[in-house]
Amino acid sequence: MSLLKFWQAVHSSRLIRDVTQEFQVCFYRKWLFRPWIESSRYSGGEILSLVQRDIGQLSMFLTQGLRLAITVILTGIYSLVALQASFWLTVLALAAGVVLFLTLFPLRRRMLRLSHSIRSRYQYQVDLITEH
Repeated sequence: MSLLKFWQAVHSSRLIRDVTQEFQVCFYRKWLFRPWIESSRYSGGEILSLVQRDIGQLSMFLTQGLRLAITVILTGIYSLVALQASFWLTVLALAAGVVLFLTLFPLRRRMLRLSHSIRSRYQYQVDLITEH
């Protein structure tokens, strides 16, 4: 199991690095060959923020997406094994999971608003620092 986890960590890290690097290259290429008039609409802070924050977020998104996919697959396998062991306990555990999910779901909107606020403030800070 440890060897399998090590193999998965190495390959997922490599995949994330390659996708992030490809995205960076595409972004730089598109940015360099844009008409100057379009590029002048953005401040240096906005560009820097895009490069630092958004590409970092892409990497985090890919990392979390891979972890989620692995978790979903393993949960499916474990659920099948648990169903074989005890049908009613498995149903009870899955019902508890659904209740927990539905209880926490309203917090998602609040989290998204806070995330947007933090992103806007970060953008403003980077603009100020870059301009100074």
